[in-house]
Amino acid sequence: MKNIITICLILCTAVCLGEVKKTAIELTGEWSGKKELGYMTLNHKDGKITGQICEMKGHDCMDIKGAKLKDNTLTFHYVFKKRKNKIQVDVKLLLSDDRKTLTGNATIKKAGKNLDLIFERS
Repeated sequence: MKNIITICLILCTAVCLGEVKKTAIELTGEWSGKKELGYMTLNHKDGKITGQICEMKGHDCMDIKGAKLKDNTLTFHYVFKKRKNKIQVDVKLLLSDDRKTLTGNATIKKAGKNLDLIFERS
């Protein structure tokens, strides 16, 4: 019986240590877009994610707002102005296992439009 308890304790410890050693997801950096939007910068510090999403690097950039990362899924929104209207776009991106690609979509609710998005680390 003692052997079974010892084996269980060793296995539990190994599993727990494996969970602790998981590396934190780091999104900071430049991301090149392969679809509708061409560029994104992210700053991921102390659990807070900020940045900009742009049509092209340095052009037509909008601030990322309300960014959250949960289970390899990054969600945020941004607002752009079209004439006198402000239009909110909701973004949902899944981080690949190798952490080099973000894939997902942007939804413009008022227009009922979805845009496919793919970003790769620059």
